[in-house]
Amino acid sequence: MHLVKTRLFSRSIGLVILTTQLVCQAQKPSPILSVCDVERLGEKLIGKIVTVRGVLRDASPGSTDAFFDELVDQHCKEVEIHVASADSSFLANVPAGYKPDFASVRKAARIAEKAAVKGRSLSATVEGVLYRQEKAFDSSRTPRHKWYPFEIVVAAIRNVKEQ
Repeated sequence: MHLVKTRLFSRSIGLVILTTQLVCQAQKPSPILSVCDVERLGEKLIGKIVTVRGVLRDASPGSTDAFFDELVDQHCKEVEIHVASADSSFLANVPAGYKPDFASVRKAARIAEKAAVKGRSLSATVEGVLYRQEKAFDSSRTPRHKWYPFEIVVAAIRNVKEQ
């Protein structure tokens, strides 16, 4: 009986180790990209979970709200990524592997509030799902919202520092 229990225990441990290895392999962190990398790799990244490092700034400078919703890079100033929170349509069909880290977003928001008071931007690493935005407005009319070539639906905001 002791031998049977020992074999069952060793098989259970082996199964736990194998499962842990598979889970860890499946959740490898994505490489950290720059905003310029996103522009260069574009279509290959659409719909995928990405990690992008850049300058997080308010699309409406001078506003009293700490609403940092653009990710930019000084090396490719023409590229702007819209940083968006998940809405109900996104949450209805969440991509595999998308895991929101609300604590990191709350921490980033506190830092952003202080930076906004000082009129400063932030350096940050934003993790989320990347999408391409289509121009869906009539160019003869004034658009209601700014158009961005890319949008990242935020899962986490890390390594936030005032600039």
